[in-house]
Amino acid sequence: MKYFGSILKVLTTTLFLVSCAGGGGGGSGSPPPSSVPPGGTNSTGETGSTGDNGGGGGGVLTSTTGTLSGTVFDADSLAWGSPTPLSGVTVTVAGKPMQTGADGTYTFTGVTAGNVTIAATRSEYTAGSIPATLVADQTTTQDVYLVFTRAVRTVTGKNGVGVAEAEFTLKAPGELAFRVPSVIANHAEWLAPVRGAWIGPANGNEDGVPGIYKYEYHFQLTEASAATMRGAWDSDNGTIAYLNGHKIVDKAGERATPFTILNEINVTDSSYFVVGDNVLAFEVDNWAPGPTGFYFVALIKY
Repeated sequence: MKYFGSILKVLTTTLFLVSCAGGGGGGSGSPPPSSVPPGGTNSTGETGSTGDNGGGGGGVLTSTTGTLSGTVFDADSLAWGSPTPLSGVTVTVAGKPMQTGADGTYTFTGVTAGNVTIAATRSEYTAGSIPATLVADQTTTQDVYLVFTRAVRTVTGKNGVGVAEAEFTLKAPGELAFRVPSVIANHAEWLAPVRGAWIGPANGNEDGVPGIYKYEYHFQLTEASAATMRGAWDSDNGTIAYLNGHKIVDKAGERATPFTILNEINVTDSSYFVVGDNVLAFEVDNWAPGPTGFYFVALIKY
């Protein structure tokens, strides 16, 4: 009897523990495991658990935004192969504006991926806009180029070889008056310009007599107090240049061999300029019979 009493005591204790664990009748224990599969529903409307992430089966969230950056440049500076960045430009993307710093750069983060328009404005420059396409989780680079509004631009030979270059005048050795020069074919030793072409006497670049060839270019300014000029030239042979009588180039005894290097002109003294008619005068010295010509490109801001 003592043996069976011990067994009965153990069974009673075990049944009591199972009852507490099952939480029967509103006890405080955990509910029994659900028989409804994850995401499924049984006949009573009970929905199965989808797991700890609650994301409908463990889906991965993906980004829908990207980064847009770039630099704003002065468009005219491209002519010299060294683009100048512009500070203080207001760049707007998706309705959000920012200003470029000293290095001309801008950066927008968190921009919705897809097609956007980049708008750029700065005083004294023509407002510009350019499209860009952003890819999520990537950086898209798009530079912007603005054109200065208060400026005079010129380049020799803009209309092509064999035509008159009406913006310049030429007085060759022995001639008494200035006349319109011709746009001449590029000599094998000369620089091949990115824009425009060389100009020279009407008889072409293979038959220039020795002596001084004088070229003039006239331009008009309505304001001169802040005028500047950036230009570049090449010639066969040496050159002296004047702006309203002020000497700005003196390379009469030099020769660019084989004439493939642009010589820069930078005039920052506004007193050299005048309101009204301004004259750029070039004296190209052809040392011996043979090829002679002149190439010039410039931007005058005022």
